[in-house]
Amino acid sequence: MSCAAPGNCSAGGVYSDSSGHFQAFVVSEVNGSWGTAEQVPGTAALNQGGSAGTVSVSCASPGKCAAGGIYTDSSGGGQAFVVSEVNGTWGTAQQVPGTAALNQGGFAETVSVSCASPVSCGAGGIYIDSSGGGQAFVVSEVNGTWGTAQQVPGTAALNQGGFAYVTSVSCALPVYCGAGGTYSDSPGSQQAFVVNAGIQPPPPRAANGAVPATAAPAASRPARHTNARWDRWRLALLPSPLALPFRLDTMLFNGMRARQLAEVFKWRGNPELAAAISRITAVRGR
Repeated sequence: MSCAAPGNCSAGGVYSDSSGHFQAFVVSEVNGSWGTAEQVPGTAALNQGGSAGTVSVSCASPGKCAAGGIYTDSSGGGQAFVVSEVNGTWGTAQQVPGTAALNQGGFAETVSVSCASPVSCGAGGIYIDSSGGGQAFVVSEVNGTWGTAQQVPGTAALNQGGFAYVTSVSCALPVYCGAGGTYSDSPGSQQAFVVNAGIQPPPPRAANGAVPATAAPAASRPARHTNARWDRWRLALLPSPLALPFRLDTMLFNGMRARQLAEVFKWRGNPELAAAISRITAVRGR
């Protein structure tokens, strides 16, 4: 759920239809009144496997939001989607660009979305690579168009245990975002990471509008950035390791996929994580 102003919010989630399939929905509040929830446009066509859900919503201004989540394709594989709302109308959901190539293991999900302006957002989540390892991805929307998802820079070296994903994204200005998440180190312990996107903003001006003498001349700095630069990352290990990923409960809409993931992590020498996935799916009856 996200609110851009008092009485103007949007929310999303999952519901079970008459056939027992999970579907993704969104709903908006305008001037204090909640509208009618609707299936996320486009997911009826995407969700051939019958398990979809909205995981994250972010609103930059009233009626201008973005959301992301998961659906299952015709082969039962989990895929990540994003969808944008413009002037109060939700557009058509799409598979996160680039994840079709990344997601060789058949499970991807958009875990977090953040919008700094009506047409500039960032998102992140998880995909499974060809070796069965979980990897973290980030993707940016610039001027209303979603770019190509990429593995979070630096995590390929860190994620020796084969389980990484983005838990949270926050964008303060267009193309200036930060993300955080978790990865598994070589002994199999979960560790935390943070990463920044975007070129550093220019230094603040003095009260009279002058640029401090130590700053680079204005002509040498881009006046406007049109593409988020996740490759200009700054990665740092946080002091407190994460015992288990935060969002396993929202990540695992498909029981069969969850059991497959549990077997993957058991095989990769992480029985605690495998057991946690199994417990969650047992409790939720999936």
